Amino acid sequence: STLFPYTTLFRSLFIVPLDSHEGQAVVDGTTGLVLYRLGRTEEGRASLNRAIRAFEGLPAPHARWMAQQVQASFLAGDFEAAPKEMNRLALTVPLVNSAQLRGDLRDVFRISARWKTIPEVGQAREILRTVANEVDTSE
Repeated sequence: STLFPYTTLFRSLFIVPLDSHEGQAVVDGTTGLVLYRLGRTEEGRASLNRAIRAFEGLPAPHARWMAQQVQASFLAGDFEAAPKEMNRLALTVPLVNSAQLRGDLRDVFRISARWKTIPEVGQAREILRTVANEVDTSE
């Protein structure tokens, strides 16, 4: 959902100490999403990549941040990075059974639908669709 970065940051202030590794990762991820929205795509991607790497051993937050990065890339018009990110996300999705991730995936399919005629995007959507069980992938 579009409120994910803000609600995550707010909750993290109470749940995860900011001096912890995970706390810093949440700040990096949220900062990355804000930078994307400000049009600072490269800085946003670098910050989000730090968050994604920090959660590599935890599939649920790892997949959620990856899904957020996919959405941010599409919304920033980066149609070269977004399909690659979708393909990486497809590797993690089967490891997670989460209502939040299913919501994130619905958003990925909704946002990416506009560009499904781009061959790389269409292929990435199909790959993600094959692993996104129980997610409404209709447009």
